[in-house]
This record gives sequence, C-alpha cells and structure tokens, in this order.
Amino acid sequence: MLTPLVALAMQTTQVLSLPSIFADRMVLQRDAPIPVFGKASPGSEVVVELADRVARVKAGPEGNWLVKLKALPASGPHRLQVRAGGATKLFQNVMVGEVWVASGQSNMEWPAQLTTTFDKDVANPNTAVRMITVEKVSAEAPRDDFATSGWQIASPTTLGAFSGVGYGFADTLQKALGVTVGIVHTSWGGTPAESWATREGMLANETTRHLVTRYLEGLKDYPAALAKYERDFLAWVPQAYPLAAENLALGYHRATFRDEDWGSFPVPEQWETVWNKPFDGAVWFRKTIDLPADWAGKDAVLHLGPVDDTDHTYFNGESLGAVGFTTPNWWATHRAYPIPGRWLKPGRNVIAVRVFDSGGAGGIYGQPEQIRLQQGERTIPLAGDWRFKIEAEMVPPTPELMQKQPERPFGPGEAWVPGGLWNAMIAPMVPYGIRGAIWYQGESNAGRAYQYRTLFPLMIQDWRKAWKQGDFPFLFVQLANFTDRFATPVESDWAELREAQTMTLKLKNTGMAVTVDIGEAADIHPRNKRDVGYRLGQWALAKTYKRPVVASGPLYKKATVEGGRVRIAFDYADGLKWTDGGVSNAFQIAGEDKKWVWAKAEIRGREVVVWSDAVPKPVAVRYGWQNNPVSNLVNGAELPASPFRTDDWPGLTVNNR
Repeated sequence: MLTPLVALAMQTTQVLSLPSIFADRMVLQRDAPIPVFGKASPGSEVVVELADRVARVKAGPEGNWLVKLKALPASGPHRLQVRAGGATKLFQNVMVGEVWVASGQSNMEWPAQLTTTFDKDVANPNTAVRMITVEKVSAEAPRDDFATSGWQIASPTTLGAFSGVGYGFADTLQKALGVTVGIVHTSWGGTPAESWATREGMLANETTRHLVTRYLEGLKDYPAALAKYERDFLAWVPQAYPLAAENLALGYHRATFRDEDWGSFPVPEQWETVWNKPFDGAVWFRKTIDLPADWAGKDAVLHLGPVDDTDHTYFNGESLGAVGFTTPNWWATHRAYPIPGRWLKPGRNVIAVRVFDSGGAGGIYGQPEQIRLQQGERTIPLAGDWRFKIEAEMVPPTPELMQKQPERPFGPGEAWVPGGLWNAMIAPMVPYGIRGAIWYQGESNAGRAYQYRTLFPLMIQDWRKAWKQGDFPFLFVQLANFTDRFATPVESDWAELREAQTMTLKLKNTGMAVTVDIGEAADIHPRNKRDVGYRLGQWALAKTYKRPVVASGPLYKKATVEGGRVRIAFDYADGLKWTDGGVSNAFQIAGEDKKWVWAKAEIRGREVVVWSDAVPKPVAVRYGWQNNPVSNLVNGAELPASPFRTDDWPGLTVNNR
C-alpha cells in the first residue's frame, strides 16, 4: 500500500497535456465522433467529459492517449474537462459546430484588416465565427504540438488578424447553417505545395520523389555551407545595411529614458500600412507596464509575435535577445524572449524593441493575442498603443552591392523544406475533428504546373490518409488574374497552373472557387477576399451541406468540331451570359498549325460556339488562357467560367521539376 506522502508525490508529478488546438473557445465538429487526445503518465487512466459524454482510456507506454466522444449536435457553450490522476485540464466556452482547416500561402494568410470589405465587416462582426491561427515554423519531423495564441471569437478587436478568406468562408457558412463555425488557420506566404505534403507521400511517387531526395542529398554539405554563409553574410550586412547595427548611445533601450515626446503607434501593425508610404530603416518601440507585486522575482516570457525584419529587445534596459538575418525566416519568426525573475519588479517596467527593416513592410506585425507578457498561466496583453521613434531611414544599397549578397544554403527551418510545414503546422492537429479544408495556394508552383498535376492531388490524399476521416471535402481557390494582359495570344504558366488545379477536381469530394475575374494586375494579393470566401462557401453549401445553391461557375465539359466552328459544352451552365456583350478577346482558336488567333463566340443555350474566319479548319479552343485574361462568361448565379483549353499541346512548364 502506498503511503500518503508517496501517493501525494505521484499526484503532483502526474503528467497531462493536450495539443494547443484544445483551448478555451474552441469549436468541435458536430454530428461526428469527437477525438480528444494528448499525453499523460504511462498507464494512467484519462477521463474526458463534455456535456453528457464521458470517455475513459489508459495512456500508452509512451504516454499517448486518444478517446472519441460520442457525436453531439451543434450546441454550447460547454466545458471540456480532462482528468488523469491528480491533474486536470478544463476548457471553457466550447462550442460544437462546423470546423474547417484553412491553409496555403499568402493569399490565405492575408489578414481581414487589409481587405476591401473590412470596414463593413468590423462594424458588425459575426460572433458565431471563431478562428485559431497556427504560428509559422518548419520542422524536419512531425511534431506533437504547435504554437498559437488560441481560439478567438470574431470581434472588432480580433477580426483584423483573421484570415480574410477564412473569415469570408466561415461567415458564408454560418449565415446559411446557423451554427458556430471554427476555422483552423495554418498558412505561410510564399510557400510551395511540397512544404505541406508528407515526405512519405512524395517519396512514394515517381513524379515527386526528387523533391525530397534532392533536399536530403543537399543536407550532407549543409553544416559547412551554413557556417560559410553566416561568416560571409555577417561581413556583407554592414556594407549593405549600416543601420542594422544599433546606436545604443541614443539610450532608447534604457528604462530611465524619457519617451513622453515620442509618437504613438498601434502594435501589432506594419508601419507602411499605418503611414501609407514606403519606409525602410530603424524604428524604436517602447512600452511601459505596471506589474503587480506578485509578478516580481518570478521568471516570465515576453512574446512579440513576428517582427519584420530584425529586432533587438530589452526589458528594463537589459538585453533579452535578438533575431537577425542569419535566423531562418527571420521576418516570420515568433519572438519569445525569457525574462529572468530578478529583472521583474513591482510597478513600472519598460520594454524597448529596436526594429530594422531592409525592404518592404516592417514592424511588429503579428496578431494582438501574440503580443503579451506570460508568467505561467497568467498573461498581460501588450497589444495597443506603444511609443515609437524613427532612428533613421535607410539609404538603399547599390545594385552592385546587392549582387554580392551571399545566398543562404537550403536547409532545416526553411519554409520551402519538403514536408516541413506538414510536420510543424498540420501534423500536430491530427486527428482533431474537422469537416474539411479550404486551400489558397499555387503562385509558388506556377513555374512547375505539370508537376502540380501530381503534387497537389498527392498532398490532398496525404491529408486525408492522416486524418482517417475518409475523403473529407477539400476546396481550393483557382489562381486569380495577375500581371499584364497581352494583345495577342501567348503561352502562360499561370494558365497551366489553373489547368492543373481544375484537373484536381477529378479527385473525389474536391471543389474549386474560380477567381480569375477579381484579381489585380499589379498586385499578387488582390484585396477582395470576401468574394473568394463566398465562392468557396457556395461550393461547400451545395456539395457538403446539400443546400439548393449553385456550386460553381461554368466548367468546361467537352468540345465538338462542326465544320469551321467548335461547340463548347459546360457543367453549371444554366443562364449562360456575357458580362461585356461577348466581344472581348477571351476565346482563342487554332488549327493544326497550332497558331492561335482571337476568336468570335456566341452563346447558344448551355453552350458556346467559337469560330474565326482566319481558321477555317479549327482543332482547338482556349478560354482565358493568360496570366491576366479577359473573363466575360458567367452563369445565372453570376459565377465566372473557369479558364480551359481543349488541346493538350506541351506548354511552358512541361519539363520543369
């Protein structure tokens, strides 16, 4: 028999943890078994309670455990309680509703505050929409957890940091379904699809195997190459960016410095957004906080979220740490600086951050929830007005000097690592219950569109295999129009990528939102994210939720050559019409010589007839086949037709790997 002291010791050392996706305000998937999982002391009994559902399981030899609570209808708020021995985890304000993962690159990441509809949305946010955002990190092996600032309810103070597409999609669903909608937002600007697929999946496919083997082969020389790069880069930086070096003689880092005459700046935010003008250089930010007496003498952590580009951070005049150009993905790295307890004192404490930006937007720019002082379970929010002062504006380095910039070797921690983002930003949430996923990505793979025909479906199947929920809905955004419009027919890598996306519709339970009409020629990040989310939502409502709405704009079905004309049939073709009278250069036609010319087109019911007097014997037709094409064909639901071609002639990217 255990003595009371031994039993008490066992209880106090009891291990119990759950991944960070389990948190207050979480949304759980309705009408399906609810997975709850984590770690506990090996062999200990874990008890999970939600509403009237109770499940028990023993933790395995490694401490892992998983239960599946019986399904619940949309409901809440509930409390989710998990117990193991003497340890308890309690999560409150838990809703049961619809859960979708939102992932991809920068157009999915794009925040709601920078969208065309933000003023309207923030004036009346949909409080039945909740979102959790995964912090950016890449890993060499699957992780058990990721960093996040938790689930947030849409409100005037939180909505700006939500994914614009994710919010538009969730709002569309919520208003139609009348239940809470939760979005797990996990995206990273500029990343290719192979970062989000599993290495195992890519290695098993002949088309994608080299993406992994080439990377692994390069790692053999990586340590030496990285050391040389860091030496060369640190020697180059002072020449190109003199302002990267601090001028501590100014005294801005000291707790005793008086900053009453400094300006006010909203943190988090990028300064080019606030000032509405370009600025590169060094800017100081300071925040004075009053700490309760019981915070003094105890270790804490200062969280700043990502900072663009580099920072050096101080607490009460003492250096907490810095992230510089030699850190992988320095501009997106979450800053989390430990503070020794002896530096914390009751009353006035001062945080000072020197930010240097070498190009583009700069500043402390994450989410409000990321900007905080943490001590155990206690948190002091730090988002809001900070004091700021411009130290100096940067003189741009000469082109000759920029050509001498050392190139960083490709290795661990980089966002482009094959499988790196799957390992760190997707795997930790599996098998959290979801309805499906939405995806906005492709720009970074546009030069490899033929490869994308294999890679993208493979990635989707990877996700489905991992979740073990069957062929859950996977909805994606076709690339929007971008760059200049050409006066004559040309080949287009973006058109080929759109084609690869369309071909992915052959995969069961996939859907596509066409956005070729709402892009911006001069901006790869079109600001109209509301319509993107709405169009994804229409497909989900029609196909996943069986609502009587039109899922898509016209999708090419087949072509029939009839003499000198080609008849094109479409799916989703009820109410076909032109947005401009049908006279624009949207259709191309070619004969056996493969020479493309602009064509005339006429709507006949659910079909379009295409011809040109210059091509008496046509063999192929293309529609919207440019980076930035004319898009003038819609259906009765005002949804645009997807670009397509009837030929399979080799394009620009057929040999790209």
